[in-house]
Amino acid sequence: MPNILHAVSIFTLLSTVTSHPAVTLNIRPPREPAAYSKVSDGQGSAEISLIAPVATFATPLYIEEFANIAEAEETDYIDHVAVMVNLTDLNVKPGGFYVNAVRNLRKLLPKLSLCHLKAHYVMYLREVDYTTIKNEIERIENKLNAVTWAFKTENMYLKVVDVSIDVISQSNMKTDDVDEKLHDIPLLESKKAEVMVVEESKPLAEPLVVKDYAVIGVLFVVNLLNYMDRLTTAGILTSIQAYYVLNDTQAGLIQTIFIVVFMLFAPLWGYLGDRYNRKWLMTGGLILWVASVLGASFCPENAFYMFLLLRGIMGIGMAGYSIVAPTVIADLFVGNVRSHVLMFFYFAIPFGSGLGYMVSSIVAEMAGSWQWGIRITLFFGIFCILSLIVVVPEPKREKSGHEDEDLDSSYFKDIMALLVNKTYVFSTLGVTFVMFVAGTLSWWVPTMIKHAEAAKQNLTDTSLLADEDSEAIGLYFGAITCVSGLVGVGLGSVTAALWKSGKACFCGLKTNKADALVSGIGSAVAAPLFFITCIVISSNMALAWVLMLFMVTALCLNWAIVVDMLMYIVPPSKRGAANAFQVFIGHALGDASGPYIIGIVSDWVRSGDDSPAGKFHSLIISFYIPNVLLVISAVAFFVSALTLNGDLNRLQDKNAKASAQKHVQLES
Repeated sequence: MPNILHAVSIFTLLSTVTSHPAVTLNIRPPREPAAYSKVSDGQGSAEISLIAPVATFATPLYIEEFANIAEAEETDYIDHVAVMVNLTDLNVKPGGFYVNAVRNLRKLLPKLSLCHLKAHYVMYLREVDYTTIKNEIERIENKLNAVTWAFKTENMYLKVVDVSIDVISQSNMKTDDVDEKLHDIPLLESKKAEVMVVEESKPLAEPLVVKDYAVIGVLFVVNLLNYMDRLTTAGILTSIQAYYVLNDTQAGLIQTIFIVVFMLFAPLWGYLGDRYNRKWLMTGGLILWVASVLGASFCPENAFYMFLLLRGIMGIGMAGYSIVAPTVIADLFVGNVRSHVLMFFYFAIPFGSGLGYMVSSIVAEMAGSWQWGIRITLFFGIFCILSLIVVVPEPKREKSGHEDEDLDSSYFKDIMALLVNKTYVFSTLGVTFVMFVAGTLSWWVPTMIKHAEAAKQNLTDTSLLADEDSEAIGLYFGAITCVSGLVGVGLGSVTAALWKSGKACFCGLKTNKADALVSGIGSAVAAPLFFITCIVISSNMALAWVLMLFMVTALCLNWAIVVDMLMYIVPPSKRGAANAFQVFIGHALGDASGPYIIGIVSDWVRSGDDSPAGKFHSLIISFYIPNVLLVISAVAFFVSALTLNGDLNRLQDKNAKASAQKHVQLES
């Protein structure tokens, strides 16, 4: 049954008839389970408290309990009421809703003629936006007008005494700035309403100091090592295949094992990262990963499965850093600074991947042993461990307004909460298929090109390819990965930032959906470039290299902005879980399964033809699978753009409700 109590935080009934005892009814959100109590001073005055969850305010049972209390305390004599309303919870509904609510109130209090209203409203802003504040104040006026009209239809008078509007902002907005900009709004001009910035965090434009740059540098270098170690084996894959006598399926399993273990442990690291010291979690993960890399380089020819096991352990350690580090950045920096730091942090993906190809192949050729191609990163690893311990702090976690509830929740509840966030779900699907494509290309393209070159030279086996040719392929592909990745990550971040602010070529096109739109455009552009590359690679290698440069650039547009988008569409206390689950799905359906699936399809298509030409053509055919997935990725990103505003509003409403409840509890 609809009623005015739906949004009432404290409902105080005051008697004007002195011949009856004074009665106060307090209705507020609970600190504990629902309860009823009565306290009397023995002089004829009494206070009745009914404590119940806000969600039960509109239920028939609650109204019945309220009516019973009113009847028991003989409240028929009451003719005016003081009401405190949380407007944050009160949606604008048709006038008939309020008429019915006031009629229900009239039944409980038949002599009621006057209501003094005090209202409270909370809004959350990520940046300085006076237009949004103005629009919200107009919504408040509409709410108050609807309630006033409902009272008038029942011949009762509603007097608005005071409206307090709390703006909780992550920007450097000040209360005086709001008063100066919006003083001419009727509700504020009447002095009945007051806007106050009640919580201010680190300013968006706060300049970075030397320590900040040191932290950013260390996190970047560790992430660089992360992606170098992931792909050092890809640069020397043909040597590893020859050493352990592996077919394409088994070779694909090397990367798949690493990614599968990585994704399985990602949720655990995310859960721990939301609750425990992240600096030491990252350090422990890094130590585990460096030790496993060293051990893998000493596995003998008959110990391929030991090599796989150590690759899996490396995945456990890398997951610890990859999942936790972005949440540390999110809590150390805010707003535009956070976006720029994340962009720099994710430059490590293409740069590290490219270095992995080049360094491993060059070092292996120089040392005459593929093992040294993966051992080389050990020295960087020791430096990174010491730097993490000395330089990187454990930051204070950003607050969302409902931390106690979130920290007490189980991991299952965290995931269930994330799955109702449509933007998170569709952006995760989009990035998952991009990861499938990127993982497949990074693992198989150097090998495929070596097969193509061996076929052109009429060699019977790719291992017979000249060392300088093999080294050149790794060098070219590594350089393309570095350059296109750096350009792609930077271009994606800068384009999204300009689009969100409506600057440069996006003047008049300002939108908060830019992150999702740029990600979708990247996948949409990469799809046809990938298709054309597969067609021309056998006849015109130079053109294929150029197309590959633009294709990888388009693929990399989303690396930083997808993570930035995740940071503002989920509560801070769920960022670790959200990042871990996105990584889990991305690897499970993306680069964990991608190389293995392509290897299986390649072996099936080849049907026993082990010539370089047969291996090349079978890989080309299998590459049409990721090509189709790029189209699906673009669609998923564009859908996430459509759902973004709805999910942001729900998150802000949840934050506002949590803050309002805390205010009510403190006031009561």
